[in-house]
Amino acid sequence: MFADGHKYYSYVLVFIALGALVTAIIPRNVIDVFSFGTYTSYVSLVVGIGYPLAYLLLANLRGNKEGSRV
Repeated sequence: MFADGHKYYSYVLVFIALGALVTAIIPRNVIDVFSFGTYTSYVSLVVGIGYPLAYLLLANLRGNKEGSRV
């Protein structure tokens, strides 16, 4: 049905659709929307810093030099 490059295309779309559904169902008023936005910004900040840091630490543990290609 899909080309090889789009193997997981439907899974990504389902994940995005479920995220949109949960985002639409959770807030009951405007205050909940803003508090949910604050929570989302903190989580994205932690993930945005933690995810690359975890890769850097794993690369250092494996002994790869910085900027080297495997």
